[in-house]
Amino acid sequence: MKKACYILFVFVISALVACDKDNKGQDDRGTRDLQGGWALRERSAAMGPIITYNSGTEHILTFRENKYYIYESGEKIAEGTYTTMIDTTVEQNVCLVGLASDFNRRIVFDNDLSSPKIFFYVNKDELITISGCYAIDAGQKKIYGRLRSL
Repeated sequence: MKKACYILFVFVISALVACDKDNKGQDDRGTRDLQGGWALRERSAAMGPIITYNSGTEHILTFRENKYYIYESGEKIAEGTYTTMIDTTVEQNVCLVGLASDFNRRIVFDNDLSSPKIFFYVNKDELITISGCYAIDAGQKKIYGRLRSL
């Protein structure tokens, strides 16, 4: 009887531990890092020129809890839910090398896992996103600055 109870105990503990890992790579730290408002400062696309935004209020990306909001010239143009997850495939996806140490997390908007991956890196008050394959002129990089107040 003791052996049966021990086996049942081990089974229950194993099931509890396995259920704890069901978040499938979700990245709570990434979600915390993104919280707040971000103003687009710079955008570049593959072989295109770098476009710089000076005003800091024309293109705003805001994260609050698990929601995102996109504003253009003060008007909300999109909103939805997002998650972040650990993903170490940046170099394979954007077709560039030397990025894996910084861009090891990605944003998933509206639970759309089939859309192109958007990798991100937060360095103090700067958010950098990168997506698309640069080898086929589809790469895109955006640099945002953290807003102090919304």
